Amino acid sequence: MKKRILNDDLVINAALEIARKSGFKDVTITKVAKALDIQPQSMYRYAENSDDLRGKAMAKSLQNLLAYLYQHLMGETGQTALKKLAMIIVFGNQDQQLINDLGLLSEYREHPAVAEAFQGLYSLITQLLKSSIENENDLRRATQLLIDLVLGENISVHSQSAGNLQTIKEDFEANLDRVLALIM
Repeated sequence: MKKRILNDDLVINAALEIARKSGFKDVTITKVAKALDIQPQSMYRYAENSDDLRGKAMAKSLQNLLAYLYQHLMGETGQTALKKLAMIIVFGNQDQQLINDLGLLSEYREHPAVAEAFQGLYSLITQLLKSSIENENDLRRATQLLIDLVLGENISVHSQSAGNLQTIKEDFEANLDRVLALIM
């Protein structure tokens, strides 16, 4: 076996590559070790078990998504920014190298790194809504409504095997416009 210098980034990037190819459920200690050409026992320095490894990979994916959103929403505000954010999260972009499989997010939301990364997404949506909603309770509810809508649609879109993607996009955008008109 070759002598390798491992670190958290190499391990998480290998896990993300597996997730990109076949989804987060396929990220395991054994598969990542094989991808890195190391013994599985070496992986336990970087993750407690496969669930912990999936949580760390999910967190990194959310961090990448958040960085991507900040980069692509620069200069946008209000409803325009929220629509762009929603379309990116649900449908992605051609130049986007992010995981679209957010269906497991609820399962890993208690993982500390996932919770922290998710809070960043929640804060971004709250920040974009603040210019239109002053009441703290309404702001909290509107943020949660948008997160539920966007993540729910992401799961729906990526779990469908067939369908006219253009029609799905048009329907989502119309529904998003309705929701934004209600809350803003």
